[in-house]
Order: sequence, then structure tokens, then C-alpha cells
Amino acid sequence: MTVAALTRRCQRVASLRGDGVALSWMALESTDVANQFTNQSEASRPSRESLAARLLTTIPGDEANAKWTAEYDGYISRRRVDGTREANLRSVQQIEELTRTLREQEAATLVSPPPGMHSYDLGKHVSDQDRARTQLVASRIALETVLARIKARLWEFLTETEYELSFGEATAETFHRLRTYVDKQLMTISPPALEQFQTAYRRLKDGGDEDRAHALTSCRRVLKTLADQLYPARS
Repeated sequence: MTVAALTRRCQRVASLRGDGVALSWMALESTDVANQFTNQSEASRPSRESLAARLLTTIPGDEANAKWTAEYDGYISRRRVDGTREANLRSVQQIEELTRTLREQEAATLVSPPPGMHSYDLGKHVSDQDRARTQLVASRIALETVLARIKARLWEFLTETEYELSFGEATAETFHRLRTYVDKQLMTISPPALEQFQTAYRRLKDGGDEDRAHALTSCRRVLKTLADQLYPARS
């Protein structure tokens, strides 16, 4: 599997978990950041906020900023070419395609010289091929190093996810994150529905049979209130 395909699969996992921070840095890996707005007019730029951005708003500001800063620094570190401060900000798919192109060009330098060449010309031809191949190999290895770092970070994300799922930590975290997101949206769309939701939470926390019955009633009222708000009755 290509690293680009692996990145897209990890984005799907992060989306299902409601993990805005992971979605953000994976989106960077999949984007041609270096030329993101070069050939894009204002009209063609996305007007809708990304899922990652919407999920990030559910995290408290200071916490979200700290996590985002750490992940962005990690992204730049993964993309930095060894020995320099220059970072390759192309998409992971573009890097893989360029790596394949470099391999093809390397193979072209191994083609035998035409027969009957003068010894001087033959020596110069071989020398030029060696020099070109050395430059191509150096460029390819630098790109493959970047790809290896990205794969390592994706593997780390997957192992962390597996651990959390195995030990039941993800359920509570995901529920809390999505509940915060839903509460924030309800506050904008329908404050009465949010109040009914909070009443249901309180009833469930009490834990008695009668409390659960009241919580179910509150949930039914939430659905009705939200439906009336989104689809008001018409004459």
C-alpha cells in the first residue's frame, strides 16, 4: 500500500473517532502546502469549514492550540531535508510520484553507451552518467526518508488508537468530545433542545428506573423541539 493510501485510511479512522487534532496533521500530509493557494482563485477556494476545524472547536482553546502547535512542529520536522532547514511541503502522493520518477531516471543512467565510442568520449559519458546517478540517488533517498518518517507517525497513531480501543479509553473520550460538539451546535440551533438534553443527562446520572424513564421522555422532547426548529410547520 502506498503511504498516500495509508494516510487516507488513517484519516477515516480519525474521522470516526472525532479526532480533530489527528485529522488536522493528516490533512497537512495529504495537501500540497507549498502551492496550496498559488493556482487557486478566491472563488475556487473551499468555503466550508473542514471537519477537522469543526472538531477542533470542541476542544478548549488553550488545549487545542497546544496540541495543534505540537503536531504542526512534528509535521515540519518530518518534512525537513537532512542537513538543512528546508522542509518539503508537497503532498505525500506527490512525493511518492516524484520518488518513482527519480527511480526511472536512475535506471536510464545505467543504459550502456552506444558502441564504437572513442575512449575519451566513453570515459566522459560514463563519468557524466555516474555524476547524474549520484545526484538522483541523493534526491531519492531524501524523499524516501520523509516518507519513512510519515509512515512511522501513522503507525504511532494506529498503535495509540488500538491501545485506547483495547483498554476502553477511547469510548469515554470520543463520547465526551462529540457531546461537547453537539452541545455547542445545539446552543446555536436550538437552545431549548440543549436544555432538554442536559436534563436527560442529569436524569441518567441519577440512575434510578424512574430517572431513566424521565430521561427517555426528555430525549423524545429533544427530537420534537429540534424537528420544530429545523422544519417549522407551514400552513
